[in-house]
Amino acid sequence: MGTINREEHYEQVTYVKWFRSVHKGVEIFAIPNGCHIASAANRAYFDAEGRTSGIPDLFIPAWLLWIEMKRKGYKPRKTLTDTEKKQQFWQNYLKECGHWVYQCCGFEEAKEITEEFKKIRTGLLITNHGVVL
Repeated sequence: MGTINREEHYEQVTYVKWFRSVHKGVEIFAIPNGCHIASAANRAYFDAEGRTSGIPDLFIPAWLLWIEMKRKGYKPRKTLTDTEKKQQFWQNYLKECGHWVYQCCGFEEAKEITEEFKKIRTGLLITNHGVVL
């Protein structure tokens, strides 16, 4: 297994803190599918429970919005890694299911995309139990 990308971690932590402080009442949670599990037995245990590689990092259920967080300055390779291929599959699949999926390079880009997405949603007059989200 690869090493944990601390830079990406801190960008995601900053985004989640910002999101929760600004969008009160709209839930967001992480999908720890890429967590680095040292033992083969524990990996098999979580795989049997449904852990799946490639699913985006964050989900906002009320908006059907997924965020795949990358470190600031991330550039995709010409030849995708196995992980990137799985991420691409899941991003395309979720879009086909009617969800919104964005790959964001750092906190600032994720914040900008979220604010633009919210404007689009508000323009579509989407509500949840009578509350404009």
